[in-house]
Amino acid sequence: MHLTEEGISIYQQLKGKIDIFHASLLDGVTEEESQIVKNVFTKLHQNIER
Repeated sequence: MHLTEEGISIYQQLKGKIDIFHASLLDGVTEEESQIVKNVFTKLHQNIER
């Protein structure tokens, strides 16, 4: 399976918007804080899988 030319164009447009949105979510969040959140979500996911 592969994307058409139109699909690639749409993907590139959306990826740019997603990257901007992601950066705005992390504005003011330190790398350490981001890592703590990732660790907590990993533990929550592990607990769900039990």
